[in-house]
Amino acid sequence: MNQKEEQSKKAYNKIANNYDNTFDGRFTRLFKDELISNVILNQNDAVLDVACGTGELLDRLYNKCPIQGVGVDISDEMIKVAKSQYNKFDFLISSCVPLPFDDKTFDVLTVSASFHHFPEPEKFAIEANRVLKQGGKIYIAEVYYPILIRQIVNAIFLPLYNSGDVKIYHPKELIEMFNKAGFSHISVVKKGKVQLMNATKRV
Repeated sequence: MNQKEEQSKKAYNKIANNYDNTFDGRFTRLFKDELISNVILNQNDAVLDVACGTGELLDRLYNKCPIQGVGVDISDEMIKVAKSQYNKFDFLISSCVPLPFDDKTFDVLTVSASFHHFPEPEKFAIEANRVLKQGGKIYIAEVYYPILIRQIVNAIFLPLYNSGDVKIYHPKELIEMFNKAGFSHISVVKKGKVQLMNATKRV
């Protein structure tokens, strides 16, 4: 576990028990809302939510369409809360690299308001491709800032937070990263403060 992962784990362990009621927890619902509105699900799809936090996103996805859900998070306290709230899903303590699953396990993979914490995003993109079935889809909901604000946030504010933030990405960076990892039909749609990327594992 590297320094950024340690920072993330420490920061989110502290607020796990009340996370859904914090400002951060309420703010991240914007990202979940956008992801849920756009995700395509089939009944009994195997869905992996990476950096799942308290498990709320999986539950809301299940309410949209009955799925087989699995969540992973680096914070053991978040996983403890998730297990206590949603016993119909499996939750594991895990980093995003490597993902502790066999090849071609999942139909859909989601990441909501967490990708900017990933210290090795290119490796994660490769791992996501590995664990998805042929034609599987990935959805990433992230914060969007205009270029100048994003540069200031990345250079000045993220290092000050000390909560494991790494980088907020431009849509073109996301498209290039996931194209190299073996995805196609990649799109990034911006809506207010949210940018939603979706991509399909190349067949």
